[in-house]
Amino acid sequence: MFELPIVFVRCIRYDKVGYDVRDRKNPEVSYGFVWDHRGASKWVATYPDARRGHERHIPGLANRTMAGLFLYRYNKPVPTGRPETADGGRGAADGRKQSPESLKKNEEQ
Repeated sequence: MFELPIVFVRCIRYDKVGYDVRDRKNPEVSYGFVWDHRGASKWVATYPDARRGHERHIPGLANRTMAGLFLYRYNKPVPTGRPETADGGRGAADGRKQSPESLKKNEEQ
C-alpha cells in the first residue's frame, strides 16, 4: 500500500477543529492545517503561521488527504543553500543586498 509522506494530527486552530499536516519523517515540520467546512466547499487548507484574521485559506478540496497533499506539495520547505543572516535573509533595510564582508561584520557585533 502507498504510504503518504504526511500524517494528520487532530487539533484545534483558528477556532476550528481539524488536522495539523505534519511530515511523516520529521514530525516537527508542519505544512499547514486542514479542516472540514461542511458547507459548499468541503475541505479547506490553511497555510501555517498565519496571523489571526490574515489566514490564507484554500477552499474547495475534495477530501482531507487531497487538502494535506496540496499543502505538502505547495508549502514544502526547500533549502536554498544560502547561509542564514542576522536579518533573516532580507538583506539591508533599504532593499540592497549585503556583501559577504558586511554580513561577517554584522555577525561579529
